[in-house]
Parts: sequence; C-alpha cells; structure tokens
Amino acid sequence: HHICAEELRAKMIDCHLHIGHFERSPQDTINHMDGIGACCAYVMPVEDRDRLPGHPTEAVLALAKDFPSRVLPGCCVDPRDENALERVRKYHEQGCVGFGELKVGLACNDPRSVALFKLCGELGLPVTLHFEEHNYNTDFGAFEEVLNTCPNTVFIGHAQTWWANISAKVPEGDYYPQGKVTPGGLIDHWLRDYPNLYGDLSAGSGLNALTRDPDFTPGFLDRHEHR
Repeated sequence: HHICAEELRAKMIDCHLHIGHFERSPQDTINHMDGIGACCAYVMPVEDRDRLPGHPTEAVLALAKDFPSRVLPGCCVDPRDENALERVRKYHEQGCVGFGELKVGLACNDPRSVALFKLCGELGLPVTLHFEEHNYNTDFGAFEEVLNTCPNTVFIGHAQTWWANISAKVPEGDYYPQGKVTPGGLIDHWLRDYPNLYGDLSAGSGLNALTRDPDFTPGFLDRHEHR
C-alpha cells in the first residue's frame, strides 16, 4: 500500500470503519476520515448470510484501489460458507491486510470459525471479532480456548460483551453496564496473559467501558497501553 510509514507515526489511523454502515457511500467513507482527521483507515466489510445485504469485501477492495493511500482493506467471510478458506486466501492475495469484522450468529469457538482463525494466523491477518452475547460470537468464556488453540493468530476484541467483561461482574442482558468495575474481568486477565490479543476501543461499548469507573480506567490503560 502507498502509505508512508513516517506519515502513520505522525497522524491518527481509524482502526474500525465500514462502507455502507448507516448508508455510508464510498465517498462518505473518505469524507468521514477527513472529518475526524485520520490519515487512513482500516476499512472492514461484514458478511453474514443471515443478515443480507452486507458490506462485501469486494466493495472495500474497490475503495482501496481508488484511494490506495487512505484505505487499508479488510476481508470478511461467513465461516459457514463452504468456500470460506479459499476465499480468504484469494482476498489476501488481492491485498487485504486483516480479517473482520466477524459478526455472525455462531459460538466464538465454532470449529468453522476456528479453521478461519488458524488460516488467518498463517497468512498474517489479524482478526477483529464482534462479541455480543445471544447474537454474535457467543459463549464468550470459551474464547480463552480459542486463544490457546490459535496462538499464532492476532485477535482484536470488540463490542458489547467484550467491553462488559472489563469487570468481573457482568449483569445478565446488560450490554452497557454502568457503575464501578469489579477488578478481575476476563479481558483484563486475557490481555495480560495472551500476547496475541488486543482491544478495539471503537463504538459506544468501548466508550462506556472506559468512562463508567474513572478510578479503574487509568490503571487498566496503564497495564494495557500497548494492546
């Protein structure tokens, strides 16, 4: 990609952007980057055969072709697609630099998803996961099994269930819990113990997690500032 490394060190990168989200056109996507002062963005598609139409990888690749200095293209394939692994290899060859945002109605440790995660590790594609219990990438506690099974895959956790688990106490059905954080949350432990795991601060879920308890947040950021 025609993105200067020196420029990246000097400016902000948007690590979570979509084409088509809220009916955002390709030009709207670029205008959004300009509006927030981002030099470039990691633009992710979403593919879920239960929620069509999605935001296809082909649209992201087309945007990257038109704006090679502004767009880092991601790819996304529904793990239930019988050609999922072949398609990820193809998208990698076409220039995709990551996988996600994976947002499908499967358990997070579904064997079909794990097969994709392992392939992404082989190809050097970081995986962004949307964790939303009862909806997407469910059975959150089982994700530690995935981390152990796929040590060579970089994972980026995101969304409501991920950030609710900043606390050891997670109210059932409350995706945006308020009040004091109880130390010992799963993601605090996992970020400490698994060097291949990172957190995506975007959306209201990340904002809520970092603003709900001002006494907890500075220590959390200090422990995981590089993650």
